[in-house]
Amino acid sequence: MTTNAVFDPFILLQQVDAFYQTSWNHLILYTGGAIAIVGVVIPILIQLYQSRVMRLEKNEIKTGVETELSRQITTLLENERKLNEEKMINKLKPLEDKIAKDREAFENQLKVKCKALSCRIEHALGAICFVQTNALIESKNYDGAYASALDAIESFVDADEHPNLRRIMNILVNGCLPNLTKDKLRNVEDVKQKFEVTMKKIQKWDEKGDFDDLIINARQAFKSASERAPQTAVTPAQEH
Repeated sequence: MTTNAVFDPFILLQQVDAFYQTSWNHLILYTGGAIAIVGVVIPILIQLYQSRVMRLEKNEIKTGVETELSRQITTLLENERKLNEEKMINKLKPLEDKIAKDREAFENQLKVKCKALSCRIEHALGAICFVQTNALIESKNYDGAYASALDAIESFVDADEHPNLRRIMNILVNGCLPNLTKDKLRNVEDVKQKFEVTMKKIQKWDEKGDFDDLIINARQAFKSASERAPQTAVTPAQEH
C-alpha cells in the first residue's frame, strides 16, 4: 500500500530554518564554550603555572641571595678577624720583645748573683779547710792535712780565688806531701784518684796556665810521697 504525502513548502522552510537555527545556537554555544575555555580557563592555568614558576624562581633567588650573603658575611668576618689578629700581634710584638729582654736581663742578673753567692760559699768552705789544714800540720796529722788541703783547693777553684789557691797549693807541696809516706797515703780514701781529679780541675779552670808550675811540683811531690818509705819524711819550712 502506497501513501502519498503532501509537503507544504512553508512548513519545510520552517523546519529547515529551525534546524539551522538550532545548529547555529549549538555552534554559538560550543564556540562560546571553547572561547570561554580558551579565553578564561587557559589564562588561569597559565597564570597558575607562571605563579608556580615565579614562586620556584623566587625561592631559588632567595636561597641564592641568602647563600651569597652568608658567604660574603663569613668572608668579611674572617677578614676582620685576621685584621684584628694582625693589629693585636703588631701591638703585642713590642711588648713581647720587651718582656723577653727583661727576662733575659733578669736571668743574667740572677746568674751573676747566684755565681757571686756560690763564690762566697766556696770561699768560706775553702777558708775553713785552709785553717784546718794548717792546724792539722801543726798537730803532725799530715794525711788529714793532705785531704783537707785538697778540699780547700777545690773550693778556691770554684770561688775563682787565685791568691788563696796559690797559698794552699804551696802548703800542699811544701807542708803536706813531704811528710807523707806510702803507708800514710793508703789511709786516705781514693788518694790517687782524688789527687788527679783535683789537679785536672785546676788545669781546666786555669786557662792562662798561671798554675802550671805548681801543678808540676804537686805531682812530683805526690809521686815522691807515694814511693817514700816510712820514717824518711822531712818537714821543710812552710810557706805562708
